Amino acid sequence: DLASPGRYGDRPARHNRSGYRGCSFDRGKWRASIRYQGRTVHLGRFDTPEQAQAAYQAAQNRIRDGLTPMECR
Repeated sequence: DLASPGRYGDRPARHNRSGYRGCSFDRGKWRASIRYQGRTVHLGRFDTPEQAQAAYQAAQNRIRDGLTPMECR
């Protein structure tokens, strides 16, 4: 949750297989999601974990700029 920066850092969870934060494998695609205001916002499904990570990073940057993650689609 970006409301408390530094709480978990930017490292992925221990069980994360993609190696990227906010990126998971779901039904044959890589799914990107981010926590925003206590909710999980799904950013889309992608062919590669790198594409999913790029979507997560864009949403994270938008939140840090004071915008909502939905505006980065």
